[in-house]
Amino acid sequence: MNCLTRLLIAGLLFLAYSLPSSVVHAQETGGGDHIINAFFANDAVRVDDWLQPVRVIHSIQGNHPAAAAVFVLNLSLTRGTHLVRAVIRGPDGTEFNTIPFTPEVVESEREARAIWTVLNGRFPTGGITLEVQHSRDSATPRALGTFYLQTLP
Repeated sequence: MNCLTRLLIAGLLFLAYSLPSSVVHAQETGGGDHIINAFFANDAVRVDDWLQPVRVIHSIQGNHPAAAAVFVLNLSLTRGTHLVRAVIRGPDGTEFNTIPFTPEVVESEREARAIWTVLNGRFPTGGITLEVQHSRDSATPRALGTFYLQTLP
């Protein structure tokens, strides 16, 4: 069993046991690019070349200036330049922010990558969704997955 296969299995097991209420939808974009794993955490630490949660969270305080969460995506990407962004929407579906991630350049046939961002500020109560959009080599961005984070009153 090669390293990528073990990584895929570990990511899926983590996802299945840790995040069932957070993950709404994930799919492949053209060319075999995938989300391996995703989580919200209070903080994350780097272990080898991966980010591990200090504590996985499923909610944050809504409408609070100190509310924060780390959003981590583990991706399996094919050769090319990848642009990933998270479009944040409130409970009524209104888009109120877009967070671009640093471009990822993959030079081998396939690589696993960990990317992250910090979500902070006043989020509306009732929950937020993050639609992860992805494009490779300047193609039209497509949804790679949608994730939900509760925002409590």
